[in-house]
Amino acid sequence: MPHILILNGSPSAESRTGRLLDHFAEQLSSDGWSVNQIALRTLPAQALLSADLDALPLVSARLAVEAADAIVVATPVYKGAYTGLLKAFIDTLPHRALVDKSVLPIASGGTLAHYGVIDHALKPILAALGATYTLPGIFVLDSDLKTPQGVHGFNAEIVERLENARLALRRLHRLAADAVPETNSHLLQYES
Repeated sequence: MPHILILNGSPSAESRTGRLLDHFAEQLSSDGWSVNQIALRTLPAQALLSADLDALPLVSARLAVEAADAIVVATPVYKGAYTGLLKAFIDTLPHRALVDKSVLPIASGGTLAHYGVIDHALKPILAALGATYTLPGIFVLDSDLKTPQGVHGFNAEIVERLENARLALRRLHRLAADAVPETNSHLLQYES
């Protein structure tokens, strides 16, 4: 069973981004993914800000990144970029933490002017971490997340974009699995 990790970079406990991710996690689970979510706000602030790599919650989070076949990196847009919380966590990851992983960036922002965060802020940092496959990403306006709409709580366009991302992740995972014989896939984790 493929494993996907969802990283929620929102500092808010009542996060609209989190509600979107919960819905997406349900879709992924019904598609056969083993899904794990980490709300980065639950990690100890002192350990994150001081990059205490030995703090057990950070060790566990890094191991979850390492174990994942695919990763969703989600953030609300603050001051024209991803949150400082997401950046603090990324700074604790090893340099090539996303090698051999499919990555889906998701951002939510107040205006369409924030749309560029995916291409100009998230994708470069994901590439710096060695992301092997980065999907185009999903940008959602905050106004579309404020009040539940439609059957799934989101408008039809958001539901369709999440569905397209789910299908793309499935295709990427199949391509990666086909490229490496199953009997030797475990060796990739220990080589390099």
